[in-house]
Amino acid sequence: MARFLFLGPLEICAAQGPVGVGGGRQRSLLLLLLVNEGRLVTKEQILAEIWPEGAPRQADNALHALVARLRKALDSWYGPGFAADHLVTGRPGYGLYLDPDESDAAEFSRLSAQARSWAPDRPDHALRLLEQALALWRGPALGDGATGPLLAAAAARLDEQRLAAVEERLRLEEVLGHHAPATCELQQLVALHPLHEGLARHLMTALYRSGRQAEALAEYHRIRSALRNELGLDPSPALRAFMAAILRHEMPVGAEEAGPLHGRPRTSARALVGR
Repeated sequence: MARFLFLGPLEICAAQGPVGVGGGRQRSLLLLLLVNEGRLVTKEQILAEIWPEGAPRQADNALHALVARLRKALDSWYGPGFAADHLVTGRPGYGLYLDPDESDAAEFSRLSAQARSWAPDRPDHALRLLEQALALWRGPALGDGATGPLLAAAAARLDEQRLAAVEERLRLEEVLGHHAPATCELQQLVALHPLHEGLARHLMTALYRSGRQAEALAEYHRIRSALRNELGLDPSPALRAFMAAILRHEMPVGAEEAGPLHGRPRTSARALVGR
């Protein structure tokens, strides 16, 4: 069965085991098609991504030759006819069409969506699904293959989806009362994402519900200072209200009402996946 892994360094798995990808341009073309799986990528986009220094004189011929080499590689990995069935040529460009179980990114999206649907009624089951989804990650999305602007943007989107799944997993752990075990992990995440209000709120909740009110308040003052010093912003009204509830010794409201993200999504997400 075909299996493409790019939630981390690119890996191609075939029946005989992992297989190698060709040169840098072939790798970039495959990654560009993978992150746009199910959609056509225009020739102009491919040329700009793979030849950032400028397209070669015979650009159409060079691109055609590169696609032909990728088709040959796909057939060598998965058998004759695989490329004809999966790598489509359209009027604007090329597209890769895979079955849902043929890429780790598709599996991650499926498990994350299932977790969201189960979360209101079965948070325990949703948590297990999210843990399965997050276990698919092996490092920053695309590894070191995100060299061009389109691939870099795609890697950022994938890494942000991972960060959102991490935050949802932490929320579910709060719902299930797993506060103490999450505190250490949250402290590490907050150190990596010092401007992320959602993570700070999760840490404040875990500390408060573990009987550590003073430390929960200290975390609020830390992020308030960080937001003011780095971005010139105050904490969101939701986070200020959350802090006031702690001061009143009231059980804070659910983390699902957490305020918006104040941070640098690209930097913070890739810091997370690189740890």
